[in-house]
Amino acid sequence: MSLPRRSSLYALALVLTAAGLPGCGGGGGGGGTVPGPPVQTATPTPSPTPLPGSSAFSFTVSPGAGATGSFGPVTGGYTGTVTLPAASASSTLSGSFFPGSAPPAGTPTIQNLQRRPRNIGAANIAAIAFVTVTPTAGVTFPKTPDFTFVAPFNVATLGGFAYVAEYDPTNPGAGWTTIEGPAAASGNTLSFAGAPPPLALAAGKAYVFMLFTVPSALPTPSPTPSPTPTVGSTPTATPTATPTPAAGQLPNCSPLAPQTTGSTYTLQSNPSGITVQRVDASITPTCANFTGVTTASEIPQTAPHAWNYIFAPGQASPYVVTVAQQLDGNHTIFYNQAGDSSGAIDATSLQSIRRAASSVPRTARETQRGIRRFSGPGVVSSQVLVRFGGRAA
Repeated sequence: MSLPRRSSLYALALVLTAAGLPGCGGGGGGGGTVPGPPVQTATPTPSPTPLPGSSAFSFTVSPGAGATGSFGPVTGGYTGTVTLPAASASSTLSGSFFPGSAPPAGTPTIQNLQRRPRNIGAANIAAIAFVTVTPTAGVTFPKTPDFTFVAPFNVATLGGFAYVAEYDPTNPGAGWTTIEGPAAASGNTLSFAGAPPPLALAAGKAYVFMLFTVPSALPTPSPTPSPTPTVGSTPTATPTATPTPAAGQLPNCSPLAPQTTGSTYTLQSNPSGITVQRVDASITPTCANFTGVTTASEIPQTAPHAWNYIFAPGQASPYVVTVAQQLDGNHTIFYNQAGDSSGAIDATSLQSIRRAASSVPRTARETQRGIRRFSGPGVVSSQVLVRFGGRAA
């Protein structure tokens, strides 16, 4: 009976030996498989995210201080900024920046430009980029914006031939108007400094600014020559610096301290987006102490004279309302340009008229007409306003 027991132990030893073979590290001729070197898997290189074709921006302006909006980078690596000075009122400006030569929809083709204060011609205009600005509320700035444009290459040779033009949607007939330039160039940056006249932006209107270059520098308007002093004449005193006009105030005006209390005048019109100015009613206006775009509001200064609000000052017959700061509460002035009409009567052709009881016979065919009542906004129920213009024959 001992033989079967020995066979069982031998079989068990074979099983244990076979189970331990894979773990042997000896140099004999065992049957284990030696693993090869690990397989190296290449890590994929991430593709760079393409730059967008345009860049949106938004910033808020106020009467207290200026503000800057930044945009980019966009396709090609372009970036930039737009900076505006203290405004006549608080407003949020939103806009976009995009490079290219095609102007935005709704703007005229780029054929020629106008340059303030005189018209010029420019050929071979090459548009580089466009900036749009849309305010949430009507606002006026004492000068045009400052711009910087940063390119992915050196722009030192472009500075003398780079300019900024504006398209005003409230005055489409003016087309593109060159307002700034030539640029100051440094490395990869073109800089443009804004200057008067004031810039008025109507609420909800998209104003477009175009950066462009031309093959040769544009002519600069000739400055008014100063009179040559006579030899031996008494030297004149050194002129003092002219104070900077307040926001919304045109040049040539004596700066007035802002009125912080009193009646606020809200200026409205139909349609909106009409220019309105406030001038001294006691003199022939040579400047405007306030310039805005309806709808706008401001507090006129307390003064020993009345003020004239002039709506649409550029038209042949502007609409004028005379007011005075009497600290008697807020007021609203409404100009209905859509219903405005003007005419003239030849005063020399009017005949002498005498009215008597029997001068106009009353007949059954007599027709009486009255004025149709209107109770819309801006109507003074206790007054009748008549616009009359007489002219010689």
